[in-house]
Amino acid sequence: MSLLNILKVPDEEVLDPQYYILLETHVHYLKKHPSTQLVEVTGQQAEKYTGDLSGLLDSLAVDKKYHYLIARVNDLTACTEYDGKKTLLLIPDTNIARQFMTIFNSRED
Repeated sequence: MSLLNILKVPDEEVLDPQYYILLETHVHYLKKHPSTQLVEVTGQQAEKYTGDLSGLLDSLAVDKKYHYLIARVNDLTACTEYDGKKTLLLIPDTNIARQFMTIFNSRED
């Protein structure tokens, strides 16, 4: 079995720049949404994943397709900007994010 057979291919929408425009328009909404959770990260996790928000979110079992959205909701523009000092992360409800994906996928081109 080759490595390419094992690697997960990202969902098609995350490859489309328009998807990120859709997410950007909802960052403020998701920050304030009542179902957005505040998740505590231990000091050990924060130190281990400094500069690697994606690794931290992987360790928290967050689907990769939500990593960019979580970075943006936490005022980061890239996962490498995670400085390890922030131990409370805003994690939007994935059902709400999934609704955005449904809207995105139902648009007419």
